[in-house]
Amino acid sequence: HNDMTFLHTMANQLASHLGRIKAVKQAEKSKISSLVRSMTDGVIMFDENNNLELINPSAISLFHFPSSERITTNHIYDKFRSYNILDQFKQCSSHGQSFNNLEVFYQSESFLVTITPVSSLDKETIGTVVVLKDFTEIQKITRVKSQRLEVISKLNLIIRSIADLDNLLTVLMEFILSIAHAEIG
Repeated sequence: HNDMTFLHTMANQLASHLGRIKAVKQAEKSKISSLVRSMTDGVIMFDENNNLELINPSAISLFHFPSSERITTNHIYDKFRSYNILDQFKQCSSHGQSFNNLEVFYQSESFLVTITPVSSLDKETIGTVVVLKDFTEIQKITRVKSQRLEVISKLNLIIRSIADLDNLLTVLMEFILSIAHAEIG
């Protein structure tokens, strides 16, 4: 009778501890999910079978998915194919190879993409995460800066060639033509 009481008490304590562990694990998962959802970079997480586990609002926006659409793993694979990163994703998920800051250009957008395996504490691969950083605006600013430097260089050439009036007309024509073709912001 005492053995049965002891076993019963142990089973109750074990069930209680397992319940607490499960609650802590769920709370940690919820914290991570909240963190990922609030990030400005696009984040897409896959489980160990390469099934979509989580996509944050930034990734939904960067991929131009309608907010009402239910996004599936195949939708993501189609986007990866369009962005020419599906092969790197497959290589990462099957061989554990990370890809950091891949420059991806799609239509008029520019992204830095990182694809990396997610490992458990015992170094077992338990998924893959893809992070997209939109740097379209930075690319535009860099292009405009470059164009402005080119204009300044041409103006300096004009100023220097004023002493040489024969060369002035040629330089002015080149300058006017380059302004007509430049996208000065």
